[in-house]
Amino acid sequence: MIGERKMASGQNKYRLKVIILLSFLGMIRSHSMAQTDAFMSQYYEIPTLYNPAAAGSSGDLRFRGAGRLQWTGTENNPRNFALTADMPLTLAGRGFGIGVRGFSQSEGPLRMMSAGMQAGYRFRLGGGSLTAALEGRYGNGCLKGSERKDNAFSIGAGLFYTHPSFWAGISGLDLNSPVMSFVRRPEETVDPESTEGSDVTETENVEIKTKRTVCLMAGGNIPLSATLFELLPSVIMKSDFDRLRGELTGRLRYKKLISFGVGYRFDDAVVLTLAAEIKGFFIGYSYDCPVSSWSKKSDGSHEIVAGYSVKLDFRPKEKNKYKSIRIM
Repeated sequence: MIGERKMASGQNKYRLKVIILLSFLGMIRSHSMAQTDAFMSQYYEIPTLYNPAAAGSSGDLRFRGAGRLQWTGTENNPRNFALTADMPLTLAGRGFGIGVRGFSQSEGPLRMMSAGMQAGYRFRLGGGSLTAALEGRYGNGCLKGSERKDNAFSIGAGLFYTHPSFWAGISGLDLNSPVMSFVRRPEETVDPESTEGSDVTETENVEIKTKRTVCLMAGGNIPLSATLFELLPSVIMKSDFDRLRGELTGRLRYKKLISFGVGYRFDDAVVLTLAAEIKGFFIGYSYDCPVSSWSKKSDGSHEIVAGYSVKLDFRPKEKNKYKSIRIM
């Protein structure tokens, strides 16, 4: 009797996993999958991930790496990793911004990786500078149970304005709505606790379409009088024309060394952040406290961003002039 109960329990768990997987695949087929890059809580530290025109906006040679574990404590929770590098460039007296970016995203049975290049033209405007840029990305994806991987190319464009007191930008990502196609041919699988096999053997054609996304970003730098603190408010909004997502953040920075703050991602989480920057080195940590009915089932999300920045000076260097003085 006990052995029969254990076998029945094992069969139920196995069937539940199969149902979840098939439901996910069914969602992909019927909705062409509204796939977009994941939301990073410290978006203000890796702006080129969301706007190619942010390349070179810091005035430094900037390197950033980020890792995010979302909804920890849940099975097959999303995991995202990003690498970015960007810098300003002066050629023939004209300003440019260039950058590279890489991104890895996994969620359930889907794995995706992409790498891209960014280039923009910068010119002075109203006490600040405006950059217009383009981006090209090559992506590779695989689906659990699929016989092959697929590739896709996507393009993006953006405008980014920087001023000593604030910054703002708008971008369009995946403007060509790239599509990846997979052929899934499930093989007969046997549950180790059951003598029965799965009869799911028919071939499935799965298309994953990445929707066009519009992204708005803005932030400011407000010194607090008679203190060594400054207020750093920022906001990001993303829409694929079916769903609007956003995050509002407020941080305090002390002596340009240590910053801490709180943010709110709409209908998802309250975000707590802590960061430090010393001699060009940066490290930041954020924790997402879940507030939605789905994310409350998890233990929250963890994110780390680290990097290094190098000051650049493109001003023409004056040649040293020496005068020879003879005392007669």
